Amino acid sequence: MKRTACIVACVGAASALLGAGGSSTGCGGGTLGGNGGGAPITGAGGAIVPGTGTAGTVTQGSAGDIGSGPGAGGDVGLPPRGGAGGMAGVIGAAGSIGPLGGSDGGAGGSGGAGGAITCPATTSPICGSSCGNGVVDTCIRMVGRDCHLAYVTEDCDGADFGPRTCRTLGYASGDLVCSPVCTLDYDDCSACAAPGAFVAACGDSPIQVPNIVSFGLAASDDQVAAAFVNQDSMTGAFRLTFTQLTAELALVNASTLDDTAQAGPVYGVGLYQAVIAPIGPGWIVAACSDDDVYLHLIDASGRDLGRTVVSHATDPTMQCHARTLVLAARPSGGPLLLWQTAQGLSASVIADNGRSASAPVSIAASSEGGIFGASAAWIAGAFQVAAGVGLFDVGGEAIRLVTVQSDGTAQPVADVLTTSVDGAPRIATGAADLRVVYPGVPAGPPVGFGQFWQRFDVSGKLVQPPVLLTSYPDFFGEAPAIALGDDTAVLVDGYGGEELAVIRVGLDGSIVTPLRDVAKAPAGPLTSYDMVRRGPELVVGWLSSSTGAFQLARVTP
Repeated sequence: MKRTACIVACVGAASALLGAGGSSTGCGGGTLGGNGGGAPITGAGGAIVPGTGTAGTVTQGSAGDIGSGPGAGGDVGLPPRGGAGGMAGVIGAAGSIGPLGGSDGGAGGSGGAGGAITCPATTSPICGSSCGNGVVDTCIRMVGRDCHLAYVTEDCDGADFGPRTCRTLGYASGDLVCSPVCTLDYDDCSACAAPGAFVAACGDSPIQVPNIVSFGLAASDDQVAAAFVNQDSMTGAFRLTFTQLTAELALVNASTLDDTAQAGPVYGVGLYQAVIAPIGPGWIVAACSDDDVYLHLIDASGRDLGRTVVSHATDPTMQCHARTLVLAARPSGGPLLLWQTAQGLSASVIADNGRSASAPVSIAASSEGGIFGASAAWIAGAFQVAAGVGLFDVGGEAIRLVTVQSDGTAQPVADVLTTSVDGAPRIATGAADLRVVYPGVPAGPPVGFGQFWQRFDVSGKLVQPPVLLTSYPDFFGEAPAIALGDDTAVLVDGYGGEELAVIRVGLDGSIVTPLRDVAKAPAGPLTSYDMVRRGPELVVGWLSSSTGAFQLARVTP
């Protein structure tokens, strides 16, 4: 491995000063030791003005203190001694370290009372002409504000990246590229897992909405749909958007349902979340605003058929909380809507025609204790709800199971005590029984802190003890789950939000397929993720905090 040597010397002649200004010596960025300053200058001194030089050989300066100009490249040469007179010395502009015996910088500007030393520009090849030899080199160069000498190493050279790949640097797939100055280029690294037997396709959604606050994802037999809330960065106004995609995730249409900058029922209010579910041949989009929990009925062509208010906030304690809306689909009718306020967790069943809703019923009251989120699914002819709750009367936490009938009436089933529930329990959709995934610690074995899966019957009786799917801190947070016959596919989130992976668990709690990445990126969390089923595939959606993009993947479980 080649190493280039640097010899730095800055020698001045104090006797050469005739004015009040002090002598300044420069340390250029390329070949040190350019021609000396021009004829001696007398005066009070002034600000340093960098000069620019062209190629030449290193020679002794004429009059003045030492000058230093940029060489065309090469090892750093010895500087000449300064002349006998003059004000401050000459300072050449910074340049790259080039080949030994490279040209001398031209004369710099006149010096004054002195100034800060500026080291070589970092955009030049870190090891000069060694860049391009196909081998990662280490060399000596000046670094830091004080121009001290240090060993530095190229990031890469040609196809030589050392042990680094996109995956070792935290990405799911892609290839590194080495720039012309031997620095890493990550542009071809991707958060998306490489297409293959598991991930059928992955990438940006065909519609990109700027500054997305929230999104909802749903699927029918032949389509995928999404709803977005985004905010205008200039005006602060919010917009609710509906999008239809084909089974292959190509764009069918997109339309704006609400714009808080426009006159109408949502003018000037804040929008915080959007969720979506299929209803008959169309869709229901529900939203949470300052004033209302409301919904839009969308027909099969994507046309908005009207807006319905489900709950109106008459005081601040009734305003819905962001990230608490849940819309659980029903195969033969209207979905169930859940939302949380300062008063507690409520539920309402949407009518089969999508134009009205049942009176809200309470699932959990804040006066009982904390509420950590909820989910719901249509199982055994009714909606089953699982909510994470803290209970003051028992001094602990529980998964509350509640059954909500299609007419909107609710019956408590059980409070299943746990040591800890640290997020919304997620019920697996499409199952014939009640399978719950939650982050926290179970009341009994296994001992641990992480993501747990367990089964109940609809009466709340435990069928399968808790199974630890993943442990903290590797994976943690809410985990959407979908039944695949007897198996359950669970989408888990990396603790830092930098990874999304799917794990498959059997009916007896055994791991059928271990964790497989869908997306992974080191630049920032993959936020607001969700997973739905479309035919034989799973569709995973997420927001990238680093790029702001809404991304989708088709997964073959």
